[in-house]
This record gives sequence, C-alpha cells and structure tokens, in this order.
Amino acid sequence: MPTVSVIIPTYNRGALLVEAVESALAQRRPPDEILVVDDGSRDDTAARMAAYGERVRYVRQANAGPSAARNHGFRLARGEYLALLDSDDLWTPDRLERQLEVLQRHPDTDVVFGREVLFGAGQPDRDWNLHDPEVRRVLAQTAGPLDPVLPLLIRENVVPTSTALFRRALLDRAGGIDESLRQAEDWDLWLRFALAGARFAHVPSPLCRRRMHDSNLIHDKEARMSATLRVLERHLAKLGALRAEAEVRCSRLAYDLGSYLIKRGEHASALHLLQQVRPDSVLGLKCWVKKIYARMVLLISKAGPPAKN
Repeated sequence: MPTVSVIIPTYNRGALLVEAVESALAQRRPPDEILVVDDGSRDDTAARMAAYGERVRYVRQANAGPSAARNHGFRLARGEYLALLDSDDLWTPDRLERQLEVLQRHPDTDVVFGREVLFGAGQPDRDWNLHDPEVRRVLAQTAGPLDPVLPLLIRENVVPTSTALFRRALLDRAGGIDESLRQAEDWDLWLRFALAGARFAHVPSPLCRRRMHDSNLIHDKEARMSATLRVLERHLAKLGALRAEAEVRCSRLAYDLGSYLIKRGEHASALHLLQQVRPDSVLGLKCWVKKIYARMVLLISKAGPPAKN
C-alpha cells in the first residue's frame, strides 16, 4: 500500500485544529504522517500540537496564507500520496480506507476524492455541495475512475479540498498551489492536474464534514466569482475542443459578477465585465439593458450635479 502524508494548514484555530487532527488519528487505516503547518498563529496552537508528541509533525512558518502553508507542507511531506485536510474540517473514519481501496483496484489512479457534508453556522447538515445538475448526475452514477474529468471540472470544482488524495509526483508535473490566488486556488490545481494527464477517481460517499462559519473565505461572493473567472480564463488556451464550453461559462461568470457589482454601485467595473459577455448568449438582451444602465449612471456621475441659478 502507498504511504500517505496528511497536510493540515492552520492559523489561529487551536481548538478546531485539535478536532481535525483527532479525525485524522481516528482513521481506520491510519495515515503514515500527519503534518501540521502553522501559518504564524498567535494562539495556543503550538502548545496543543506539542501534546501529540511524535504522532503529529508540527512546523511553523511566518504568516503567508493557506496556499503558502500547503505548499510548505507539500515540500516537507514524505508520503507517496498527499491527503489534504483543512484545520476546521473533520474526516469520516473511513476516508483513507475507502480511497486506498480505490487505489488497490485502480493502481494507475492519481487523484481520489469524495463528497462532503456541510455542518455548522446554525444550519442543518447539508450533503452534496454541488450546483451543476450535469455534474451531480455524473458523480451520482460514478464509483471509481472518472474519464474524462476535465469537462466536469470546467463546469464546477468537483473536488472538495478536504477529500483530496493525490500522488505527490503530480506536483513535479503540474506545480504546486498558486499563492497569488486567495480563492479557487484548489480548483486551479485540479485543472492543472487534469491538463497534465492525471487520472481522477471518485468515491460516491461523504468523506469529510466541512465546517461552515463566518470566517470562511467562500462567503466573499465577489472575490469568489472573480477568482473563478480568472482561473478559467487563464486555462482557455490549453482546453482544445473544450474551449468553447469554457468560454460560455466565462461569459456567464462575467455576467453574474457584473450584475453583482451593479448592485454594489461599482458601475465602471460592472461595465467592463458585462462587455465580456458573449452577444449570442441567452443573456444577451439582459446584458444589453444592464450595459445601457451602467453607461447612463457613469455619464450622469461625470456630468456632476446641475448648475444652480
């Protein structure tokens, strides 16, 4: 069986980190290494991790963000496969066991992922955090290899971060996480893996409980949509026959983000985005009306208030 290193980036989440680490230690198939990368925490994280002794490998770095912390972990990890776990999430006890069973049946697999359950934030637990109906249909019917995976990834980020298990050698082929991205950095990594020829497999069961709370970066709607558009645009030239489908999604993202910015009163930025919407799309008429409105607001604001007699 391959060796597995768990990478847990963390920042000022001492109590939640303990729960995450315990969920890794409680695996029916224990990981070979648990590596916690502390991104400059100022709480009691170091003391809490010291209590685990040699069971947890704890390293500390100057605050540089979660992507830099993960990349640091990637460089230090010893395992053949790397398993990601956010410090506020929890693994199900059978996570690694189920994924390694997939690797036994399909040893050429490079990436294995599963579903997640959302919990917390005063809401009932929610399973299956996906929006695209075609993506949901395919994943509901697939246990094992996903071939091809790229069309699904273009539609949506199908790989929940805290369920990802991937071959470490992929980082040599595709590179690590892009530290310039504050959101969608995981999706960018999966796209690069797929474009580098990685073989993906799916476990159609929850492997992780993802904790929802006010500090989740995903709640920043503008940043999330902007990062999604930026990531997809940067890969367009490499998508070949799938480029047209990706351009349609970029058009939709530009429309959604432009519409959101109009509501925020940011008309110049909104107009720039709405001009990227494909004129032949189903959004053409709505987009045209919104562009007229944004231009009128900008013209009025430039003209200034009417002169007083």
